[in-house]
Formats: sequence, C-alpha cells, structure tokens
Amino acid sequence: MRHARALGPLFFKLAATNPTMESMLKTTIAMTRLEGSTADNVLPSEVRAVINIRLLWPQTIESATAFIEKAINDKRVQVSIHGLGTNPVAASGDYRKDGWPQIQEALGEALPGVPLLPFLMIATTDSRHYQKLSGCIFRFSPQKLDPKELSGVHGHDERISEGNLRRGLVFYSHLMRYL
Repeated sequence: MRHARALGPLFFKLAATNPTMESMLKTTIAMTRLEGSTADNVLPSEVRAVINIRLLWPQTIESATAFIEKAINDKRVQVSIHGLGTNPVAASGDYRKDGWPQIQEALGEALPGVPLLPFLMIATTDSRHYQKLSGCIFRFSPQKLDPKELSGVHGHDERISEGNLRRGLVFYSHLMRYL
C-alpha cells in the first residue's frame, strides 16, 4: 500500500483480484434482504429488496440511486432511500499536521513498528455527525484484521478478537492524551 501510486493502474488490477482489497477502493453494493411470497406455491403481490450501498466519496446518494434505477431499467420498480441514507464525508485537513502526528503516536503505542498509511476506510462512521464541527476529520481503526476476522465483519455472529479490543483501548486511550 505504501507504493500504490508508483504501481499506477497495475495497483488497481492487482487489488481487483482480492475482494477485500477491492471493496476498499470502490463503492460496494450488496443485497442484504429480499422479501416476497409467504409460501413456495404463492405468487407475491409485492416484492421488496434492500440493497446496502457503501458509497465512496465523491459518489452521492443521488448518483447511487440513478445507478440502481438504470440497472433495474423497469419503471414499475420504485427505488427509495431506506434508513439513514447519508452521503460519504470527504477526508479533510492536512494529514501531515492536523491530527496525523497524534494518530501516529497513539498507533505506535498500540501497534509498535506498524507504519501509518493514508487509506480509505470503508465503514460508515460517526464522522458524518462531526463534519460541521471540525475542519479535520480522519476515520481510523487500529484493528489488525486477518482474513478470518475480516470475513466476520457484518456477518453472522459478528465479533472482534480480544487482541483487537485491547489494541483499540490502548490506541484510543493514548490518542485522547495526545489530543
């Protein structure tokens, strides 16, 4: 990741071979719910699908809705926003000075020797609630997720390892002191 720019287009081709890596580089779409008939031999009078979309900035709710409508291409299908439905928050501030050194110090306490690299965080965070309060927003997770732990994110029986919980506590405790 440190040399992604040097690899240019090759980086994106390589990343596309790994679903986890690819999901960090583009908007993701997943159907999380599909409801229809109440029985195997009954045609439904109405069908409902819930599609979870994780928008990557600069895409918006409007552009995602237009994409879904175009993909469905059926005027009988009604597309609407369900739940929170917020646009992604762009990173802000100068990462070399505004908060970055403090994050780097706290990371050094939680994960000694691990370099801090700017990257995209694919999770929806509370940053959308703070964008009007701060000119400097970073989304960061001090977790060390192996493929097994990554596969459980938002899955059945979602959990985090004790080691990651401890690292998170160390990181955030130190970050609060540095700020």
